[in-house]
Amino acid sequence: MTEIARISGTRGGKVLVALWVLTAAILLVTPAVTWLSNREEFFGNITFSLLVASVLVNISNILVYIVQNRGVKIARATWIGICFIALLLVISIMDPGRPDTIKDAGMVLSYLMLTLSFPIGFLGVLLLVGLSQIFSLGEAGPYTSNLMAWFLLVAFGYIQWFILLPYIIKRVRKS
Repeated sequence: MTEIARISGTRGGKVLVALWVLTAAILLVTPAVTWLSNREEFFGNITFSLLVASVLVNISNILVYIVQNRGVKIARATWIGICFIALLLVISIMDPGRPDTIKDAGMVLSYLMLTLSFPIGFLGVLLLVGLSQIFSLGEAGPYTSNLMAWFLLVAFGYIQWFILLPYIIKRVRKS
């Protein structure tokens, strides 16, 4: 908690903490309200809330470096946490007895992970499509192919947000 208090000492830090609180609220309130009111739309509402939370987390990933690297650990943990929530959601949507759920899960994974790894995630998708053509990854089964896609896009997004972005900002500040 002292880390958050230290971060919120500046105007930019307050915006950063507000983004994290809003992200947490979206991720906690939407599933609870949906579960209590309309269970038929549960997965759709969770997916939409994850998309919104992904955008907020990406904004916080940029902002964390603007406020002098305060809160990088929190931003990284939040981003990785949302990546794992996306994976769990996709796995829970998939029902091997219903082929339409497998297709839906793949689309949900694509949207969520492209949002989390935007813009470099598009390179990951191109690489994934190329690898799937060369090695017939689609025949690996839906769980395996979705897990490989998730892993690749997480790797691309992590490199973008937590290796390349800090490097670029450091170089810009030096010049």
